[in-house]
Amino acid sequence: MGKGETPAYRLIPAASFHCLTPAFDLVCAVMGLGARFTERVVRTVRVPLNARVLDAGCGSGRVALAVKFRSPDAEVIGLDGDPQILTLARRKADRRDQDVEFFEGLIEAVPFPDESFDLVFTVLVLHHLPEKAKVGACREMFRVVRPGGRVIIADFGPPHGWRATFSTVMNEAYPADRHVIDLMLAHAPKDKTEAAYNRAVHLPRRRELGQVWANKLLEGAVHLETVVAGRRK
Repeated sequence: MGKGETPAYRLIPAASFHCLTPAFDLVCAVMGLGARFTERVVRTVRVPLNARVLDAGCGSGRVALAVKFRSPDAEVIGLDGDPQILTLARRKADRRDQDVEFFEGLIEAVPFPDESFDLVFTVLVLHHLPEKAKVGACREMFRVVRPGGRVIIADFGPPHGWRATFSTVMNEAYPADRHVIDLMLAHAPKDKTEAAYNRAVHLPRRRELGQVWANKLLEGAVHLETVVAGRRK
């Protein structure tokens, strides 16, 4: 698919509505997904020296511009299917005097040759796509990354599988017991987990929370379909 070609699904504009495109960065900030979140993603991923970087589904260019700011030696390219949000991204780059190129194109049909990037980001994009487009997007990102390169996916969605569902439901209901819930799921470091279980630390509370979880399943507060979802054949 080239520039201007229509995808097989409804392309959702930034912030869901074209009228909100100019306020996209503000909407993200209000949702807790603003500059601090972007900086954390980019800081966590150590960009190699002189890397060629693609921000797939770049939106207003937040990730691309943050990468360029932290790694001025990198060649950074942004790709998005929404021409309106790309206009905003280019204006931001011009205001900041940052040399970042932005191209119109779909993430599931990346218009670049095989093995042409050292690092590919896609941040808060995949949850917008239907399943078939997600598969195509992942295939394309791994196609254009060079051997030894990395594809960085930062996104969110409904929990899949019993562990993720248990953690989400119980941590929301009992935030003060997060350390106990982590022990129940063995999320603590191995040595601390083993020591805690050996000493029966928090055993009464673990039993109470286990009973709460069982009651939620029996009462239908948590659907079994959600608990077993996400298993791969």
